Amino acid sequence: MPDRQRQFRLLPKARRDLDGIFRYTLEKWSLQQANDYYRRLTSCFPELARGARQGRNIDHIITGYFILPFESHFIVYKADARTVTIIRILHQRMNITAHLR
Repeated sequence: MPDRQRQFRLLPKARRDLDGIFRYTLEKWSLQQANDYYRRLTSCFPELARGARQGRNIDHIITGYFILPFESHFIVYKADARTVTIIRILHQRMNITAHLR
């Protein structure tokens, strides 16, 4: 029997982060740019689940978490054998430690 592929899920804060990123991009640039950035950013989630992308460990900030840079943002997540859980999506200028506590 083949192994089940890992799934991904977004925590509520990560969903709010995505909404905020979309709104900011829409207001600052355009609907087309907001849709394009959203599509490219969210395409990272199934890639993380498949293992096609992998972030770096941030145990020095919070044990068991990883961070994947994507353009101007960091995708913060944790993973186990079945699920990649997207914790937050933070702008690179944000204080990651403060937002994860």
